Amino acid sequence: MYSIATFVGQAFELVVKLPIETVLRRGQMDVARSTSRGKEMQTIVEVGPYRGLLGTVHSIVYEEGERGPPAESVKGTAGAPAMKVGKVGQERKRRKGQGFEGLWRGWRVGMWGLVGVWGAATWGGVGGKGGEF
Repeated sequence: MYSIATFVGQAFELVVKLPIETVLRRGQMDVARSTSRGKEMQTIVEVGPYRGLLGTVHSIVYEEGERGPPAESVKGTAGAPAMKVGKVGQERKRRKGQGFEGLWRGWRVGMWGLVGVWGAATWGGVGGKGGEF
């Protein structure tokens, strides 16, 4: 029971922690850019705006990027590149904002970490008997 409760607790922590860390990183970049040298700072990935905790969450969910059904890729012929097309007769709705999925980017990595550690402990891989090795 203890290991199951620990797993559920850590999974819940992951659900709460990821959106807050996303906002935290944006706040850190906002502070770094506000310094005198930070105005020339170039980043590899474009950093979204920081508007406080709830303002940044609203920005991610409703304003940044687009969401909707993905376009299908059609292979090109004779060396032509692939093209993105929609299904015939199907209206494709694209909405502004990343949706709530944008707040939980990276959940797969965290969940695989939890499953790996929990699985190793369950099968006796952690804290086994004997020496260190």
